[in-house]
Amino acid sequence: MCRYLQLRIRMKVVDSHIHLWSRARGDYDWLTSDLSEIFRDFGPEDYAPTMHGCDTFAAVLVQAAPTVAETEYLLELAQNVPWIAGVVGWVNFELDAVPTLQRLADDPLFKGVRPMLQDITLTDWVLSRDFTPVFETLESLSLSFDALVQPRHLGVIARLMERHSSLRLVIDHCAKPNISAGQFDDWALSIGRLADCPNISVKFSGLTTEARKGESDASVYAPYLEHLFSTFGEDRVMWGSDWPVVNLSTSAQQWFKVSEELTRDLSAGHRQKFWSSNAQVFYGLNR
Repeated sequence: MCRYLQLRIRMKVVDSHIHLWSRARGDYDWLTSDLSEIFRDFGPEDYAPTMHGCDTFAAVLVQAAPTVAETEYLLELAQNVPWIAGVVGWVNFELDAVPTLQRLADDPLFKGVRPMLQDITLTDWVLSRDFTPVFETLESLSLSFDALVQPRHLGVIARLMERHSSLRLVIDHCAKPNISAGQFDDWALSIGRLADCPNISVKFSGLTTEARKGESDASVYAPYLEHLFSTFGEDRVMWGSDWPVVNLSTSAQQWFKVSEELTRDLSAGHRQKFWSSNAQVFYGLNR
């Protein structure tokens, strides 16, 4: 049996980024009928084919609505679904964030927060001094911060980490470079500067929706992953499917195949970190 097949059989995946939602909850304003591929409910049972197709044994469930109620809904799901290893939720940074974080942190499956920065007009919104107690609480409770950002935010993230150097932060979806337009050099420079902060990691996820629809040529994505490995190293880059949002462009299984092709020549240890242990360490997963 060839070395690649041996690695492939042994590899098990922690998917660092999935969503589940029920439209009847009424807090998904962004989810409209023009997004036909994902304009329906997605529950744990719907993820089963993706789990099988991507060799996944655990996943991190990430908020998709800017409400505490949705976070509580996700935590309830996690209590009853063994493969949900952690929840990244949402709190209102502008109202009662500190007591809300303290309450949510009583649940060991609550791992951190993700404000939807990409949807906020002010690029430097997160730098408001009013939010200092929120970030101090995240640090003191060992909670993480998922940065849902675009390239325009990367300088802001650098300034945020200068203030809160012990904050554990992960850049979602590589900060969404516009791959279809060939955006690389400026993105590479900006995200590379963040690598100097040891508490910043990056999710290799969400890129198919930034590329030409249906793009499955691994060479299109290769420069982005190579740059992340060369700057952040093997300990701070993790894989995520971004299921079911990935369905807007391709499928989680296809993204998995592309990512496999890009990582098949890595050492066994590096592959294990990328596919599972980096996410486990970053989020403190116990399942």
